Amino acid sequence: MKAESSKVTKRHWFPETLELKRQRGIERGAGNREQTSELGKHCRPAIKEDLKKRRVAVMIEAAEAGKSIRKAHRSFANYKTKMIALRRPEIRRAISLVKNRTAPGPDRMRPEHPKNLPPVLVNTLVGLSTRCLPECKSLLITRPARPCYCSRKLKFTITASIAQTACCVSSTNFSFESS
Repeated sequence: MKAESSKVTKRHWFPETLELKRQRGIERGAGNREQTSELGKHCRPAIKEDLKKRRVAVMIEAAEAGKSIRKAHRSFANYKTKMIALRRPEIRRAISLVKNRTAPGPDRMRPEHPKNLPPVLVNTLVGLSTRCLPECKSLLITRPARPCYCSRKLKFTITASIAQTACCVSSTNFSFESS
């Protein structure tokens, strides 16, 4: 797809924004730095507002035409803006899973109790499940840090037993008395 010319892009701006940009260009040409700076401060929020309105219009147009989100993203005129609202659904879902700490680990195992365990322990368990373990038959002496390729069942059993132990330890109250 070809990039749009400046004439086509100018048609997308609202008249108020175009006027601010025109005045700023005149002041910059005259060498008036203070006035250029002031007009720039007013111009930037107006441009952001225009881009928001254009983004909404593109989404509405894509929904009415039944276009895919990727095609709507390609047809959007200004490539400098991040179109978070037009991301693909699976990307949005993955981002929300990571934020909620419910995303699967690197070996596609779902953590059993990610909210109850401390984050340090969860990260350690994920690291343990991807490293070579002594019980694994594919243990390589030359590369001990290489991920093992044993069955998921073994990984899940080891991780589940460690997690269960950690839950029992964290729920037990310890009292240390000095003698």
